[in-house]
Amino acid sequence: MNWDGSVAGIQGGEHISFHNIGDSEMKLEDIAQQLAQQSINNRTENESEPQATQSEEESQIPFAKLNSVAPNSPAGDAGLKEGDEIVKFGSINVANHRNLQAVAEMVPEVASNSRTIELIVLRGDANNNSKIRKHCMLRPRPWAGRGLLGCHIVPSVN
Repeated sequence: MNWDGSVAGIQGGEHISFHNIGDSEMKLEDIAQQLAQQSINNRTENESEPQATQSEEESQIPFAKLNSVAPNSPAGDAGLKEGDEIVKFGSINVANHRNLQAVAEMVPEVASNSRTIELIVLRGDANNNSKIRKHCMLRPRPWAGRGLLGCHIVPSVN
């Protein structure tokens, strides 16, 4: 019901109120059926709309930078390069990286399960005039050098 007593969400509902619902040509079953259908339609419309878990602006903000990448390392094999700015490291982003503590916790856990981490980085073009988004798949693992990644990640200075 609307604030004025009319029936919301059904065809002709503006002419029906709790004062005259019994006098209406519509039966209560018809009203209930229309309301149920309207509810189903609303749910279907809402499910078809993409639900953003992160704003578009947040998904562009880097939270870390690769200070160095060792050759023949997992990071090098994934195509990462010195100077890449990390926007996403698995489920970690600018909103939840906790001063890179989340990255430090994720890497050994992923390595122990032989899984990969999807990264999204921003990389400057040859003239550093613009940045391109690059997707990389990184598999942390023991290798000939130190650590499980073969790169040095530092917090981004924004």
